Amino acid sequence: RDYGMAAPSAHAIAAMKDICLTDLSGLGWIEGDADVAEELRERCIAAGIEIEFRHSCSSNRCAVDLVASGLGCALIPASLQVPPEVVSLPIVDLAISRTMVFATVSGRQRSVATDALIRAIKARSWKSVAN
Repeated sequence: RDYGMAAPSAHAIAAMKDICLTDLSGLGWIEGDADVAEELRERCIAAGIEIEFRHSCSSNRCAVDLVASGLGCALIPASLQVPPEVVSLPIVDLAISRTMVFATVSGRQRSVATDALIRAIKARSWKSVAN
């Protein structure tokens, strides 16, 4: 899954067409995924850009809620649905992605819930998420 920027829809950056790393300086940031936040921090440092994480939470959904409250911006999976108070924007010169893998042991008896999850994963069209 690829990552993009979540910003409050009322913020000036929400109206920008092409957002670059240099546009991230001076914004308050919310850490939703510590690994992704660290990668963003490292990329910004390498580019000579200073960013400040003002809030931290345990999930991307929580980060979106904080963004909706106007507390800052966050890096979130591009496929994550956001409320109307939040816009999801690509950062043109920042490519951060994660590969997710679901594995099971072939032939092992599984619970009804696990079987349902496997069927749902197999039935989903992942092309729209991957592109």
